[in-house]
Formats: sequence, structure tokens, C-alpha cells
Amino acid sequence: MFGQLCEGVDYLHRLNIVHRDLKLENVLLDSQQNIRIIDFGLAVSIRSHQQILTSYCGTPEYQAPEIHKKQPYKGPPTDIWSLGVMLHALVMGELPFTGINRQHVARRASRGLIEMPGVSKLCQATAKAMIQLEPERRVTAQELLESSWTAHHRMEASLTAKYSEYQQSTHAFEQVHNEMQSIEQGLGEMDLRELEAPIVSEKPEEPADPTMAVVNCCLADLYGDRL
Repeated sequence: MFGQLCEGVDYLHRLNIVHRDLKLENVLLDSQQNIRIIDFGLAVSIRSHQQILTSYCGTPEYQAPEIHKKQPYKGPPTDIWSLGVMLHALVMGELPFTGINRQHVARRASRGLIEMPGVSKLCQATAKAMIQLEPERRVTAQELLESSWTAHHRMEASLTAKYSEYQQSTHAFEQVHNEMQSIEQGLGEMDLRELEAPIVSEKPEEPADPTMAVVNCCLADLYGDRL
């Protein structure tokens, strides 16, 4: 799932679009278990990745420190920070920066400290590469796609999807095969019924009545050609 998130964000950034409100609530799954990023109400189109923005928006628990501090900022790195928060939440089951109010959340985010016990070093390194206090030090979406941890899970997800497609195609083939067998069985039973049907012979011609033959001869003698 996270690999698809990175693909989606990379696609937006290549189009010079910054989402500015990336969070788990804005990610849906379709019937094929593919992610769909939604709610572009705060998104903005930029001229370049170096453009400076001054609109401070988003969800506090996912906001980058520069947003909390109301500093001028570049758009794409703020999306990357949000991605890091999402990865932490997906892996650990909780958000890294929470608090009793917005100010408390901002203080925790401004320290940028995350803990991910029991998680692989590669996963931790990936999360920390996104949750960097300095925007220039954060990885890009393209770099995330090329990282070994993300690439591994993208490959795993791809193989799982292909196996699911194989199972579905196999199931469909079995259905067609069973239907063909049913049709063949029905035709076979029809042929057997036709073979077992009684054979009705044509009715033989009845032999001529000898009495009528004698009568006809007598009539011919009496009347000749007048018959």
C-alpha cells in the first residue's frame, strides 16, 4: 500500500501539484485493493518545486514543522513529511505526533523525534528520511520509489496482485469447464434417449382380396369396354 502511495504522490509532484492534506483518512481502496488519494480541496498547482507558498493548511498531526511555525515553505517537502507520518501510522498503528491541542502537537512535531521499536532498520530509515526537520533534507517521492525498502514491498504487492489475478482466471476457467461438461453430459443423455426409442416400421401393404378379383373379372366379361 505504501508503495502505491509513493507512486501517487510522485505522479502529483511531477504534474506540479501539491496535495497539502495527505492523511490516512484521504486514502481509499478500490475493489482491486488499489489506493485512491482523495480530497483535493486544499491542493495547489505550482509553477515549479522551488515556488514558495504561504497558505497554512492541513491536518495538525500530519503537518510539517514549517507549516506549524507559519513559515514560507516549498510544497512537495510538506507532502513528503505527511507521507512519513502515514508510514509510521501504518507500521506502528499510531500517529507519531499527537497532543491535547494544536500547540502540543506542534511542539512535538518541531522536535521531529520518532520511535519505531520492533521495525526493520530499512523501514525506520525510510520513515526518518521523510521526517526531517529541514525540508531540503527530506527525500523526494521519486527517491522513495527507488529506495530498497519501498522497492521490495512494491515487488511483493505486485506479485500478490498477479497471483490474485491468476486465481481469478483459474476460477473462471473452472466455471467454463464445468459448464461445458454439463452441456456435453446433457447432449449425451439426449443421444441415448434417441437410441433407446422404439423403432416403428412402415405398415406393410395388405394382400389383395381374391373375392374382389373374381367379381372384377366377371364384370369385365359382361360389359367389356363400357366399364
